[in-house]
Parts: sequence; C-alpha cells; structure tokens
Amino acid sequence: MRIAIISSRFPYPLERGDKLRLFHQIKALSKHHEVFLYTVNDILPSKAEMAEVSQYCQKIVVFQSTWWQKLIGLSFAFWKGWPFQSGLTYSPKFEEQLRLELDQAGVDSVFCQLIRMAPYCRQISLRKVLDYMDALGMGMEKRADLSSWPLSWLYRVESSRVKKYEKTLSLQFNALSVITGADAEALDLPATHAPLEIVANGIDTKYFVISSHVDQPYDVGFVGNLGYLPNIGAVRFLVNEIQPSFQKQMGYDLKILLSGARPSAEVISLSNDNVKVVSWVDDIRTSYWKMKILVAPIFYGTGQQNKILEAMACGIPVICSPEVASGVGAIHKQELLVAGNAAQFVEAIHLLLSDPLMRQNLSEKARAFVEQQYSWEKNTSKLSNLLNTKDIA
Repeated sequence: MRIAIISSRFPYPLERGDKLRLFHQIKALSKHHEVFLYTVNDILPSKAEMAEVSQYCQKIVVFQSTWWQKLIGLSFAFWKGWPFQSGLTYSPKFEEQLRLELDQAGVDSVFCQLIRMAPYCRQISLRKVLDYMDALGMGMEKRADLSSWPLSWLYRVESSRVKKYEKTLSLQFNALSVITGADAEALDLPATHAPLEIVANGIDTKYFVISSHVDQPYDVGFVGNLGYLPNIGAVRFLVNEIQPSFQKQMGYDLKILLSGARPSAEVISLSNDNVKVVSWVDDIRTSYWKMKILVAPIFYGTGQQNKILEAMACGIPVICSPEVASGVGAIHKQELLVAGNAAQFVEAIHLLLSDPLMRQNLSEKARAFVEQQYSWEKNTSKLSNLLNTKDIA
C-alpha cells in the first residue's frame, strides 16, 4: 500500500539531538508500505537530515514557508475560521501541488499529522487519517493560564478556535488517532466522530539503555525543551519550591541538572552553584545518566511525556505529577513515584536518595515496563491498520 504523510515539520531535526515521533512511525511503516512524505518547513532540511529520512521514503517533497506565505495563510484562517497555526502552515500553491503529487504517486491513503495540516486534506477523496497527537485546544487553554497578557488572551482565542476545529475535523476524516486516553477524553468529540485509536509513542530501547558508568553527580534532574511553557513551569517549581523545602527539611541542597534545548531567560537565571543549566548535548542520554532521579513536576501539559519514557529506559527512577503518570500509564510505587505537591516531591526524593536498593528496584521495573509497553513497531501497527483502505466506506 502507498501512504502519503503530510506533516508540518521535517521528522528528523538534528539540532534537537533526538528523533520525532513521526520519524519512528515512518521507519516502522516503511517495512510494509511505500511511504511518500510531504512537509512544510521554515528551514530546508540539511543533506544529512534528508539522507536519514530518505532511506525510508519513496519520495520526499519539502515546501519552504515564507513570511508572505504565512500572511496569505493567516488570511485564509480568518476567513475559514481555522486556528491561526493552521493558517501559518497553509499555502494554496502547495495544496495544488500536493493534489497533483498524490495523483502521480498513486497513493492509497493519507496520514495527516496534527490539525494544522488538515486544510491540505479538504479536497482529497482518498482514505484519510488524522493524528491529533494530543488535545491541543486544552493545551492552549493551559498555556493561557501560565501566560500574562496579551499572550494569555491570544492563547484563549486560539484555544477556542482549536477546540471547534478539532470537533469539525472528526467528521471529515475516515479515522483518527491520539497518543493517550486522557487526551481522547479531553477532545470531547461529537458522538458521530470517526473511529478514534490510541496510538502511543514508542522508545528505542536499543538506544536508550542503562549506563555502565556509576558516576551520577546530580541528585535530581529535568530534561526537555526548556523554552516550552509547561516545562518552564516545571523547572521553576523544582528550583523555587522543591529545592528550598528539601533544604529546610534535610539540611542540604540538592544538586540539580536542567538539560534541554532553547532554555528561556527565566530558566537560565535559575542557574547557581547547585543548579546546572545545559542547553545542548550531543547525546541526550548523557544527561539522563548523570542524574540519580528524574523529577517532572509538570501540572500543565498534554500528551505523553517522552522524557519520562526515555529516563525509564535508561534506568533512571522517575518522580512525577499524577498528570504525567497518567499519560504514560505507569503505576505509583511500581514503575515510578507520583507526587502532587512540593512536600510529596521532597518526601519521594529523600526516600529514593536514602534507599539505593529501592532506587535499583524501581529502575529495573521501569526499564521492563518500557520494553513491554512502548515498542514503536507494536504501536505503529495500530496506525497501519487505520490507514488500511479495505475499511474505507
């Protein structure tokens, strides 16, 4: 079967130091199908990035967006009632080119990643599958809660447009996917929506492995995009709430590692003798291996936190909020520890730091959990079934 994938991002951005969900899906799908990739990017991918993805695709077409295209796209968004982000990635010229490309390639099914690319699927009569990934409208609403005016106002406007569009699209595609059950519920789709499948992320457990090195200079750490609002809130909570409470109760400061791309000015300002901020590493695994515990006090996020799965695969014990634990499906005191406030985080951190055997036991169970539940091949097979043209009405 020939599958066309429409995405707003090239699936292998080397500057991130990791691979995106879509890259792993393409790799898995290519074992049984012919994959054609069509993507919109602000910056054209490098030769190395193209080479990495090309080995799994029959053809790759990259449309480079411009400020003029974004302006035209935004005018369509205002006119059509689309979310602003859908307008920013939309080009009438590329839509026309895409339809011709699909006809020439003899494509059987179309996989659209994220609602921002849905306008390109309006006039496609093939079987169409939309990957929401997460409840973006709810995510925009939570970002508004974390932001000050005028960003808070803009996020609320966008949230309203996104929620309406999410529901509208559920009636225009043959099948839908989302990463977690919690996000499926939060989408609150109409009763007549297309079939919705939970297609979780996966982890490359041959890459994310337990290190043989025993040197772990940091007591706790956090890994993620340090310019992303929910992550900024998490590290703020870790340094300004958990750290002082821990010092007051235990009499010493935690050694903290904050590692991730594009740290905001606020995150950088948190750096001190006990807090190390690292904005770039050649191998993200080295950040996990340097910490005894990954702490993730994320209370305003959606979807599935890959940082949790990566840490677990690396054998690093995790302490996280209930929202994060729910997203990965792990059980408190079995594969990780759950904490809902600063006092609970302090208690859990002290428990693990003072009990190496418990830390080791949690590490082993976490690794086994990821191996059993988060195979890219296993989870992508669900996507392959959704794309099967035999089920088209």
